[in-house]
Amino acid sequence: MNLEFDAAKESGDDARDRAPLLWIGIIGMVALMLGALYMMTRRDNTTETRANVKHILFRYDALDDADRERALAKAQEVRQTILDGMRFEAAAEQFSEDEMTNHRGGDLGRIPRNVLTQPVDLYVWQAPLDQVSEPIHTEYGYHLVMVASRTISDFDKYEQTIRDRAYGNAARTAPAGEQPAEP
Repeated sequence: MNLEFDAAKESGDDARDRAPLLWIGIIGMVALMLGALYMMTRRDNTTETRANVKHILFRYDALDDADRERALAKAQEVRQTILDGMRFEAAAEQFSEDEMTNHRGGDLGRIPRNVLTQPVDLYVWQAPLDQVSEPIHTEYGYHLVMVASRTISDFDKYEQTIRDRAYGNAARTAPAGEQPAEP
């Protein structure tokens, strides 16, 4: 009888000794599955063309020329305030009439091409980063726009290279100090 008790005690000890190894294996498997899930769902920055855009909107009554002039003057005044040192985000919170973004400092988020109205979209994809635009007129009013960052997909870079070579504009797109490649 004493032998049976000792055998049961030994088999219980073996199970307790293996428990940490079992948990390490389980945690390792979960980590591998989470890593695989991340790799399958992550978005590589080079696969999407997007820009991080902020704006300040000044609305006006389209039928009232005086109101339109007021909105333009206000946009120019706020632009100068930003150039004089006020943070863009603070100006958006204080002056923007876009109720969807003013509480976020004017942040529109990461925007793909051709989503914004045409004059704003053209500015976003051509403007220098972190520079406040002149007032841009759209059907919604006047906008001050700032592009915080821009990511161009590998496909769009390749497409632009082909377009530049086809039209002889390679010199325009060559990085400073480099000679453009001959077509």
